[in-house]
Amino acid sequence: MILKNLLTNTYYISPEIIILFGIFVTTLTGVFIKKNSVGTTCNLVILTFIISVYQILSIGQGQHLLFNNSIIISEFTQFSKVVILLCNCVILIIFHYFGYKSTNKLASFEIPIIIALATLGMCIFVSSNSLLSFYLGLELFSLAIYVLIATNKNDGKSIEASLKYFILGAISSGIFLFGASLIYGNAGTINFDEISFIYLTNYCTNFCFDSQNLVLLTGFILLVITVMFKLSLFPFHNWTPDVYEGSPSSITALLASSAKFAALVIFLRLVFEPLIIIKEQLQQILIIISILSILFGNIIALVQVNIKRLIAYSAIGNMGFILMSVVSCNKSYLEYTIFYAITYMIQILTFFALIVFLNRKANFYYKLEELKGMYKNNAFVCFSLAVILFSMAGIPPLVGFWAKFYIFIILIKSKAYYLAIIAFIATVIGAVYYINVIRKIYFDKEQNDIILPKIRLNIIEMLVISLGVAFNILYVLFP
Repeated sequence: MILKNLLTNTYYISPEIIILFGIFVTTLTGVFIKKNSVGTTCNLVILTFIISVYQILSIGQGQHLLFNNSIIISEFTQFSKVVILLCNCVILIIFHYFGYKSTNKLASFEIPIIIALATLGMCIFVSSNSLLSFYLGLELFSLAIYVLIATNKNDGKSIEASLKYFILGAISSGIFLFGASLIYGNAGTINFDEISFIYLTNYCTNFCFDSQNLVLLTGFILLVITVMFKLSLFPFHNWTPDVYEGSPSSITALLASSAKFAALVIFLRLVFEPLIIIKEQLQQILIIISILSILFGNIIALVQVNIKRLIAYSAIGNMGFILMSVVSCNKSYLEYTIFYAITYMIQILTFFALIVFLNRKANFYYKLEELKGMYKNNAFVCFSLAVILFSMAGIPPLVGFWAKFYIFIILIKSKAYYLAIIAFIATVIGAVYYINVIRKIYFDKEQNDIILPKIRLNIIEMLVISLGVAFNILYVLFP
């Protein structure tokens, strides 16, 4: 019976086992292959991710609790893992074919392997059903990202960004452990569903006035703070601008896309599973943080002159926008929240593909002033950048407009009219700085007649950028 359970559990976590096996094989390959080791390891990790996606799709539907209820396999977690794996495949393509292939001689074959470790951590993180597996996944992908941020050893900003993120991440982990100890001390269990069951069946009235429940409430709030740190929500956002600016651009894309999506998935699972027992208290916290995040992120982004810092503050605003869709704690609106998150991921991946490409081909140093007059030599690149920025600004009929429109529908249906008004004001503010970038590209006169030189795209670069642009334009035809 024990052996049968072990085999069953192993089958359902086989995608993670495939990633782990792929990491071992890729590491050995990178050690023994001296010529083009970075390209070989990149391709092997991408192949590993594709096989893992195939295995996830082969497992099928249904909900399963594994390893003493510490891991959950459901349609939502499986879907989330597919999104994360496909997203990280694109990031590896951006890293190798856009950024490394011709100029970055300092890159080492370990980088794709560390990205694979981060991906494994994200998959465990989104499937966690206990405080222990939550912490295991959180630390695995966090530690990998700390290393990835510092991969550019000759750049002081990269080392500084890694150190800042590591210190604040360690504080965040300490906050989680303290919160977890309070929850376990009260509930006597570390499994999310068991925590919910115990408190739903024993304490249904006067929740906040019971001394034990106040301790539990504190534990849950500390748990929420840990996830909000990963989501860059105000006031846990301090690391975001410096880390986005200091990281290599392909790693910034990882931080802004799949890492955010993994944190969002576990946040949604927490809100609708164990944290549903403190729904009223949680709603008040979510409302305040969403308002502060969406206003702070968009207002501070207005004065940024570095495009990576601009995207960092934009991310704070976007995470606040997503948080507003969760305020109602209504599961029927989850599809809109996930759609917004996936739309944002595709926009970020396409945007950073263009930025990495410009940095490699034209020595672009992320200053907005460098974009002046660029359209004269690079019509397709400028058109693609303009489409992505217009979509991020929510200009119809691009997909970004519809993603924001669905969030407004949630707020109006929930009768949170004041939140809808604040979100609309923040959207208008956000449109100003996005369109300002487009203005610099097309309308501002270049300084000293210096324009970024004409750059050509190969077939892989053209395909990745075209797919991202096509999604933003054609969604309105095939919703």
